[in-house]
Amino acid sequence: MSMGKSILRLAGILFAITCVVAGVLGYVNNITQDKIAAIQSEKIQAAMKEIAPDAEGFLEVTDFTSADKNVVKVYEIRMDGAFGGLCVQTAPSGFGGTINMIVGIDKDGKVIGVRITSMTETAGLGTKTNEGDWLAQFTGLSGTINLVKNAKIADTDVVAVSGATISSKAVTAGVQSALDFAAAYQGGAQ
Repeated sequence: MSMGKSILRLAGILFAITCVVAGVLGYVNNITQDKIAAIQSEKIQAAMKEIAPDAEGFLEVTDFTSADKNVVKVYEIRMDGAFGGLCVQTAPSGFGGTINMIVGIDKDGKVIGVRITSMTETAGLGTKTNEGDWLAQFTGLSGTINLVKNAKIADTDVVAVSGATISSKAVTAGVQSALDFAAAYQGGAQ
C-alpha cells in the first residue's frame, strides 16, 4: 500500500472514531442536561429556603429587566400572601469562573442572606468566600458595599478573604448587583 493511501485510510479511521465519540458525547449530554438543570434548580430552592425560612413560597419574576449582566433570575419572597422581599440569583465572574449565588433582600432593601449555589474557585482560597462566617458579613447591609482588605472601618465594609481578592470582589459584586436591582424593583413592593 502506498504512503498516500495509508494516510487516507488512517484519516478515515480517525474521522469515524471522532464521529462516534461526538455522537456518544451528544447523547450523554442530552440525557444528563435535564438532570443537571433539576439539581441546580433544587440548589436554588434550598438556598432561598435557607435565606427566608419563614417564606410561604418564592414566585419567579419572569418579566424583569436589568442592565446588570450579573442578575440572572429574580424571585419574590411571599410572606402571608404578600410581598416580603426578593431573592436575586446573580452570576458574577470570579477567579475560577462564574459564581452562582442567591442574595435575599428584605422589603426594606437590606440583605437577609447570601448563599453560593456553585463555584469553581481555587480550593482553600477562593472557596473561603463560601464559608458562612464570611458570607454573614453581608447580612443587614444596604446601599453601596465597600470591599476592604484589612479591617472593617465603616458599617458598609466587608473584609476580603486574604489571598482571594478576586473571588471576594466577585461575591461582593453579586451582592451589590442584587441590592441595586432590589432598590430599583417596581414589582410586588408597590
